[in-house]
Amino acid sequence: MGHDTPFPGGSGGFPDPVDDAQGAVGPGERARRRPRRKTIAAHPPVSPSVVASFGRAPFAWQHGSRLLLLEARPLGWIMAELWFDPSRCHYVELRRTRYRWAREAAGALLSRALAAGDSGAERAARDLDAWLIRR
Repeated sequence: MGHDTPFPGGSGGFPDPVDDAQGAVGPGERARRRPRRKTIAAHPPVSPSVVASFGRAPFAWQHGSRLLLLEARPLGWIMAELWFDPSRCHYVELRRTRYRWAREAAGALLSRALAAGDSGAERAARDLDAWLIRR
């Protein structure tokens, strides 16, 4: 099961989803605070194939102004959905969820792709399959 984690958009990859020092705060409050040291919670062992995939480019799929991202992290798989705001010329993060298993994250990503219609969801499934094979 996924865990929603509020966090403002950043550049290049996803930050670690656990931040005990700051807790859950809104985007404006987090931006005003000075960054603090992050702690890593206990987690189950990660398979060698997942460890080897860290640092690789995340899966990215765009339909219109929506951008879906999928990335392997030490604490699990992260799926994020972003929306491009043309008035501010940047992406706004709508949701970010952490999953323990790749199949959960892939299923969540494909369910979000269904908003693009059947042909869009089929294209997302083919693109995701090709990305997973290249890993």
